Amino acid sequence: MRDQRTENYLDRGAYVYRFVAGYDLTRISLNAEAQNPARLGRRREDERIVKMAMAMADKVDFPAIVVFANEAEPFDSLVTGFHRCSAADLADIRSFDAYVVVEHDPYRRALLMRSINSIEGKASTQQEDLAHIAELLRMFPDATQNDMALAFNIKTPVISDYLKLIEHEARAHRLGVGEPWARIPQQGLRMKLGRITNDNIFVMAVEAVEQMQLTGKAADDLIEGVRRSKTEQAAAKMLQDALRQFIEQQERAKAKYGRRSKQTTCGKWFGALTRLWRIIPVWDVRKLHLDALDPAAVTMNILKLKEVRAQIDDVLADQERRLEQVEKEMAWRKMPAGGETSATTSLNA
Repeated sequence: MRDQRTENYLDRGAYVYRFVAGYDLTRISLNAEAQNPARLGRRREDERIVKMAMAMADKVDFPAIVVFANEAEPFDSLVTGFHRCSAADLADIRSFDAYVVVEHDPYRRALLMRSINSIEGKASTQQEDLAHIAELLRMFPDATQNDMALAFNIKTPVISDYLKLIEHEARAHRLGVGEPWARIPQQGLRMKLGRITNDNIFVMAVEAVEQMQLTGKAADDLIEGVRRSKTEQAAAKMLQDALRQFIEQQERAKAKYGRRSKQTTCGKWFGALTRLWRIIPVWDVRKLHLDALDPAAVTMNILKLKEVRAQIDDVLADQERRLEQVEKEMAWRKMPAGGETSATTSLNA
C-alpha cells in the first residue's frame, strides 16, 4: 500500500525511488537486518510481529516498506519495515509493496536509514534520534548540526547540548567516575558539572553530588560555589566541608533514631533469601534433582527464575553501591580538615 508521508519524506530529501507493488521479500535477509546498527539495539518485538502477521493473514493492508537497491549484491538493504517483513515471513507471505530507493552516497544512505523511522511505524524517541545524530556526526565529520536538525526535526541547541553531554560523559569515564556519573539522572545537573574545567575538582564534585544525592537548588549552589573558587585548594575544601556536614547529619540521624530495622519488605526479602541459601549451603545443582519435576511446569519455572534473577541483580547492584558509599565516607573521615591538595591552580570556569 502506498504511503503519502513516506513519499513526501523521500521527495523532501531528493531521493530517487520507485514504488514496486509485490516486491520480492527474498531480496531481504532478515538475519542480517536484525544486526543493523541503525536499530540502536531495539529488540525484535515478537508480540507485535504476531499481531501484524494475523492481520496480514486477514488481508489487512500495511504501508509499503523502504529498501535500498543493491544491484550488484544478493540482497537489498532494508531501510525501514523490519517488523512488517518479519510478520510477512511468519504469515508465509513472499511479496510486499515497497519503495525501492537508488542511492549510492554513504552519508545519504545512513541519514535516511536513521531518520525515516521518525515518520513511520513505531516512532523513535527524541533520545534515540539524538543518539542517531551523534553517530552520524561521528561517521561523517563534514555533516553539520543544522543538517541533522533539519533531517530529524530537532532544534539545533538541543543537539548541541546532547553532544556536550556525550563529551562530559566521556570525560567522566576517562577520569574514573563513570559509574557515579551514570547515577546522576538529571541532565541539567550533568551539564553544570561538566562546566567545571579542573579535572581534580570535577572528579570530587561528581562523587560528592552523587553520594549526597543532591538535586535542585542545593546542587546548583554547591557547583556554582565550586566554580567561583579562585584556587583548586579552596574548591576542594568546599566539597570536603559539604561532604563532612552530610556525613555528620547521617551520623546524628542514626544516633537519634537508632540502627534497628523494622520488619519491612526488605527484611522479608532477605529472610527469604537466607532460607533459600540454607537449603543447599554448599551449592550443587544436582542436589535439586531437577529431572524429577513435572515437564509441564518447566515454562513457568523459567519465567519465575528469570524474575528472581532480575531481582537479585538489582539488589546486588544497590548493595555494591552502598558498600562503595560506606568506604568513601570512611575515607572522608580520615581526610585532614584543610584538604589534601595543596595546588593553587586558578579555577576560571
